[in-house]
Amino acid sequence: MPTKLILIRHGQTDWNAKKIYCGHQDIGLNAFGRKQASRLRSSLENETIHKIYSSNKKRAIQSARIIFKKAKIRRLAELREMHFGVFEGKNYRQILKKYPDIYCQWLKDPFSATIPEG
Repeated sequence: MPTKLILIRHGQTDWNAKKIYCGHQDIGLNAFGRKQASRLRSSLENETIHKIYSSNKKRAIQSARIIFKKAKIRRLAELREMHFGVFEGKNYRQILKKYPDIYCQWLKDPFSATIPEG
């Protein structure tokens, strides 16, 4: 029988709602994010889940706990979002104002651009 992999992004945080880069910042879910996770739990009721892996960030762990209730969740730092360095805690307007060249380069080709402190 083939393996089925289900990838889930964490629910919304206040920073997501404000379009602020979170990266490695440990931001928890907001009320809407908790509701999103609850709705997903309902959608996955008929799935057989053998293992659950999560980033070790609060927003991901909170999502996993809501979705999978009391199941064992293996936390892996390797599943964290990328580190956005000097972009973290800022929205795109703030970044574009302070780091226009780096931001435009990163948007154009994120694999060849280097974000300071990221």
